[in-house]
Amino acid sequence: MTIDEYLAELGRLLPRRRRRRVLAETEEHLHDAARACRREGLDHRAAERLAVERFGAPESVAREVAAAYAIVEVRLASLLAVGAALALFLPLYGIPENTLPPATWDQKPSDIGLLQTVLVVTWLTASLFAGLGLALSLLGHARVARTALLGAVVAVATFLVVGSLLFARWLEEAPSTPLWPFLALSLPVTAGSLAVCAAATVWVSRHARALERARPPRLPGASR
Repeated sequence: MTIDEYLAELGRLLPRRRRRRVLAETEEHLHDAARACRREGLDHRAAERLAVERFGAPESVAREVAAAYAIVEVRLASLLAVGAALALFLPLYGIPENTLPPATWDQKPSDIGLLQTVLVVTWLTASLFAGLGLALSLLGHARVARTALLGAVVAVATFLVVGSLLFARWLEEAPSTPLWPFLALSLPVTAGSLAVCAAATVWVSRHARALERARPPRLPGASR
């Protein structure tokens, strides 16, 4: 197989958005290897065949490239999930404001206090699961990372439900409290966090198989 034939076959197997860069790197590497073979006394065609043979089958190279890029993308998705979970701290603003001096709520109903506690616990749980997902993705354990991120999704969804109950009870108990501007901020943040965590989970799931097969990332052109 000549270099041009090899590149055509490899290009057919590569993801479209990675194709141009990977093919350019592969072509440069193969021509360098072919020139080295010609210096050993091989003719042009034999040098190209040997360079291609040493580089590896197109199917194997395409799998390695897909796995290498999947690792990067899954780590990024997991990092975004961590950021989204931590962003839930913003809707918690009202809890310390009415719990700590000087604006304490001395007559706070017990069920509101309980809902506030549950809200904080679910935030910490979401952050913990998202952080665990990131750690596992960094270690290459995609399938377990996917499970951890799914836990973050459940925790964020629970946060949204508990937060809604808390908001309703707060208005019932203290209807004069100007909570609507706060809701206008907290609802988009919570919904956005849920969407990002869910998208990250789906993304990790899509690439889990490639990550499980991945060896240490190596792009075409790296030494064998």
